Amino acid sequence: MRRLAFLAAVFAAATFGLAGVAKADTTAFGPLEYLCFDTATTTAVGDCDGKDSPFADLDFSGGYFHLWTFETGSIGTPSVPGVTLVGTALSIHCGPTSTDSVDEDDGFIDGSGNDGCSLFDSPGTDGITFEFDETTLGMFPTHIGIVWTDGLNDAGFDVLDESGSAIDCAPTETTTGTFDGFNGDTDEDRFFGCFNDSGISEFTIKMVGNLGTGIEVDHLQYGKIPELEPEASLTKVLTSGPDGDETPPFDLAVQIGQLVTSHYDFTITYEPNGDTTPVVVLDTLPAEWVVDEVEGTSTASLAPRSPVLDIPDLDGGTGSVDVSKNGKGAKSKSATSLAWTPDPTIATSDIRVDATTRQSPGKKEREIRPDVMWPVGPERRCNRVRGRSANRRARSAAGR
Repeated sequence: MRRLAFLAAVFAAATFGLAGVAKADTTAFGPLEYLCFDTATTTAVGDCDGKDSPFADLDFSGGYFHLWTFETGSIGTPSVPGVTLVGTALSIHCGPTSTDSVDEDDGFIDGSGNDGCSLFDSPGTDGITFEFDETTLGMFPTHIGIVWTDGLNDAGFDVLDESGSAIDCAPTETTTGTFDGFNGDTDEDRFFGCFNDSGISEFTIKMVGNLGTGIEVDHLQYGKIPELEPEASLTKVLTSGPDGDETPPFDLAVQIGQLVTSHYDFTITYEPNGDTTPVVVLDTLPAEWVVDEVEGTSTASLAPRSPVLDIPDLDGGTGSVDVSKNGKGAKSKSATSLAWTPDPTIATSDIRVDATTRQSPGKKEREIRPDVMWPVGPERRCNRVRGRSANRRARSAAGR
């Protein structure tokens, strides 16, 4: 069971947890101009000019990413894992003739792909299919892409999800009139890709039409970005209390040396966000405050060093709270500890705590002397002024 510590932050809001990033179910990429995989890291001589893969800047940490430029490997023995190529007459073509490779592959970005290698199949209408092996890869890829370098008719792009069902990942344009060069030119090379957060088991790129000519493709790329683990969130905010402008947030700390008590209450909210791991939320109220109620249950019966007061079955099924405090006598100053066990199966749980400033024992005027607290730093901790000299200084500053 995890323990989430809530440091004594009476006048400050605190937040626990990291925000996840929401992802769309399916996104199509392309056709995009393509001269290299990554403008920032290419070693080819020349200017890629940002005409690169949309996957180059993505973070595949915790998953995997593979790029096959077809400069190495073979049809039967790919140089990348977990993929099988299916076609009618597949072959890997390498220059210097009858080849239309991605521009950077020959070491120069110069408008020609004749000296690199690419994947060829004919007839192009049958298409080239890339099948992924979930066992080898561990997980189906969420991102797949290929570069069309040669073909005369419209491009077709078919994608199957992790269950083998077709998904709509059609490119924004399929007419190859602007990218149908077959003489090794690279200015018409285009990237086609797809993202599907549940995984992609295979995809096919093909030529649409009745021509018997072939197609060439290059730079097969695929990777998996794992889904973010659900992250719980924890917040603590004042819902009423002393305030300078009488509007939330309640931002005025109570001065010491006052003759009347001040009341405030705060709410702790826990949202598991799908994480069902049991947790305990810990909070400590300083000794200068008396906890009156927790979720409407009075703590009047709770004496110092007594057994904890268990408050079960909170409204809305939000779990239970244990309340305890230390000290030698009923009038002693003692901090109050809360240990809340929220129900992780509930989307949003909260508890409300009511507290009042404590009167200082032994003082004729029964003055109220809470510690002075304020948020400090990114953790929003609350520091407290301690010691007699500090209290005298604070009272002097308060005009007493």
